[in-house]
Amino acid sequence: MDRSNEGAWSHLDYADYGDDDLSDEEFAKRHRERDPAKVVTREMIESSKKK
Repeated sequence: MDRSNEGAWSHLDYADYGDDDLSDEEFAKRHRERDPAKVVTREMIESSKKK
């Protein structure tokens, strides 16, 4: 989550993660092995709105 200068909260997230059903173990594995460059940031969200 991120808070704007006006005080509003927004969720920084991808719109779709697919239809996979993940076990807790698989979720934890994907979390550990994720690419840090793909973790959503405010800058990523703002740049995607400009396109």
